[in-house]
Amino acid sequence: MNTFSVTADKFLHEDAVRRVAERYQEEFSSVEPAAIEVALMVAWAQSSMASAAAPFQEEFGLSAARFTVLRLLHQTAGRRLPMNEIAAGLYVTPTNVTKLVAGLEHDGLVVRVPEPADRRVVLVELTAEGERRLAMMLPRYLEHTVNFWRGLTTTEHKIISHLLAKLRLSLTARPNMAALLQTDAAPAGAARVETAVAV
Repeated sequence: MNTFSVTADKFLHEDAVRRVAERYQEEFSSVEPAAIEVALMVAWAQSSMASAAAPFQEEFGLSAARFTVLRLLHQTAGRRLPMNEIAAGLYVTPTNVTKLVAGLEHDGLVVRVPEPADRRVVLVELTAEGERRLAMMLPRYLEHTVNFWRGLTTTEHKIISHLLAKLRLSLTARPNMAALLQTDAAPAGAARVETAVAV
């Protein structure tokens, strides 16, 4: 059973995670335990979200990645996107996107079509069946997401979003990390940060 405690600085911690971070510091004195603890907490929270979503994803026959492809197409004007933009939205390689799209196309949820202005570019387009499947699943996904975060206040939601955005923004200033964020191709529906933000 997971246990939690509040330390003297009035911050809540998951005891097992904090102990892991402290053990790393004991082994490697240069390690900042708070950084290790937050990294583990983010990873575990993401794992919990994925586990909670798995049952209804299976119900609709869509993995998280396949669902995200449909969602990105749904959010885009014309319901179509180039393969490279889908890869950017998923933060995966073009090879992985090709496999995902092939599976979705086999199931009749998307279709690949040439770009009229440049036939070398392949567009992925949402089909009527893809729209129908997404229309069934999307309300469940949104309800699940809201319920997952219901234990926190709206202000706490904003604080977490702010801190994660601040982390990602700070990474763009590091040449060796900026490429991993693919900042030149933001996910569909997301505005790019063009100027430095004081945070």
